[in-house]
Amino acid sequence: ASKGVNSPRLASGMTAVYWNGTTEVTSQNPGDDPNFDYNLWYDYTAQTSTTESGGTSRWANAKTSDGSYWVWIPRYAYSITSGYHTSTAGTIEIEFLKDKTNVSTTGRTTYQNASGQGNWNIHPAFSFKDSNSNNVNLTGIWVSKYIMSRNNSTISDAGTTTTFESKPNKLALRHDLTGDVYTWGINYNTSLKSHLIKSTEWGAAAYLAHSKYGRNGTVVSLSRCSSSITGSGPTAHNSTTTYTYDASTYINNYSYTSANGQLASTTGNIYGIYDMSGRTQHTASYINYSSYLTSYASSLANGLAQYKVVYPSNNGVDNVSIFNSASSMYGDSMYEIASGSYGNYAWFGQYITAAGGSDPIFTKGNSGIFGSHWFRPQPGYAYAHFRFVLWVD
Repeated sequence: ASKGVNSPRLASGMTAVYWNGTTEVTSQNPGDDPNFDYNLWYDYTAQTSTTESGGTSRWANAKTSDGSYWVWIPRYAYSITSGYHTSTAGTIEIEFLKDKTNVSTTGRTTYQNASGQGNWNIHPAFSFKDSNSNNVNLTGIWVSKYIMSRNNSTISDAGTTTTFESKPNKLALRHDLTGDVYTWGINYNTSLKSHLIKSTEWGAAAYLAHSKYGRNGTVVSLSRCSSSITGSGPTAHNSTTTYTYDASTYINNYSYTSANGQLASTTGNIYGIYDMSGRTQHTASYINYSSYLTSYASSLANGLAQYKVVYPSNNGVDNVSIFNSASSMYGDSMYEIASGSYGNYAWFGQYITAAGGSDPIFTKGNSGIFGSHWFRPQPGYAYAHFRFVLWVD
């Protein structure tokens, strides 16, 4: 209550993490550990100004037993108060919600829960319907801090196993089919209800990043390392210059602890989520109109409803019609933050294409946290990275 957000939920085997400078401090019992500075663990405070780096908001971090890093997105409601359905970056207001209720910290209890400028919506990432169609509310979600890599990968080798982790300074995994990625997400940690990130969960992280509790309207810089190293930053704020990994300069200049590396974080500091800008990533979200789904992503198409988002297909016609038919969807970083379906129409002029009949999968992050792209889950087209989400409640 004193921090104004839901406390991070730690499951068995999870460890709280904070940084004293660049020194990592951990505890399995942060509330009862006299050596653990609870105030340094998290503080979802508003930024005092628009900043490129060095943000003051600290999103809670934790590690699972495999050493993977996760970032807590607390339950909240939001309103797009300017820039709705345009290509000009607008304003997103956030009010955190108490526990699993729909009561905000300001006392708000009325919501439109509908797409539209000025409407207040309980973000859909924090609820789902179980197998009995009962509504389940979450106090928050854990999003992988980095895109996933194989557990035997290094900074220069992608590895060979099918065991995955969310860690920095690893060669990120890509070139895998959406169906395989979805299955890997479900199997990663069944006790924590792990799954491939949905478009709504991506939206929850992106909207919080854009708000005053994240980058305060400043664009999250693109990750520009050509080797797709996890946690890598740009050569300068939002630079489009691509560089090649060089062991003698990378760690100090571009890795997640460096000033440039933190430009690619959703908070502008080490506490945020990395790799959301400039890395195309699968989501468990699609239009249900394509033979490619059954051929190459049947596990996703046949998966449980709570672990995916299915968009109106509009009978599989062109992506413009499909984009417009999804105008009622909200919280998913799609129609709300873009004026069109094919081109530089998303906020900050980021590139967006909607799914089409032969390209049914939505990907995120290609040109920034608001960029989206169609995807065909067919061999030869599988070029995207991926990240997972955990539910503790």
